[in-house]
Parts: sequence; structure tokens; C-alpha cells
Amino acid sequence: MTLPFHDVTWTFRSAVERLQNDRDLAERQAQSTFVWRCARLRDGFGEVEWPGIEEAQQAFAEERNRTVHAAQREYDQKLAALQAEFLEEWIRVENRPR
Repeated sequence: MTLPFHDVTWTFRSAVERLQNDRDLAERQAQSTFVWRCARLRDGFGEVEWPGIEEAQQAFAEERNRTVHAAQREYDQKLAALQAEFLEEWIRVENRPR
């Protein structure tokens, strides 16, 4: 069954919004994990200078960046699939006998 055009566009927009929300949530979670881990690291050592603290924070930042990039890649892939599906459905709507 082919949906009316306005239903197709609404469905597409809703799906894109969900994808964006998922990506944004993954980014926020990665950032909060980074902040939390750095704070715990600083709390654990207090005011003591520890030569490895910057390296640990850098490792946490790299992990956060990998997570954010993975979320963006997943978003891009799902968006491309969704766009192809939308285009296919849109063509069906346009070619439907009137």
C-alpha cells in the first residue's frame, strides 16, 4: 500500500528526527562520561601533581571522540538508507494512477 505524499514526508521527517535524537544522545553521553571520568581522576589525586593525569585525560578524550564519530557514522548510514527509502516511496506516490 502506498501512503499519501503528506504521510510519506511526515514519516520521513519523524524518522530523521529520531535519528538525530539518537545521535545527539550518544554525543551527550560520551561527553558526560568524559567529564565524569576526568573529575573522578582529579578527585582521586586531589592537588597532587601526577605525571600521568594528562595522558589519562587524553585517552578519555580520544575514547569520547571515537564514540562521537561512531555515532555520526551510524547516523549518516541510517540517514542515507532512509533517504533512499523515502525517494522510492515518493516515486511510488508520484507514479500512482490518479
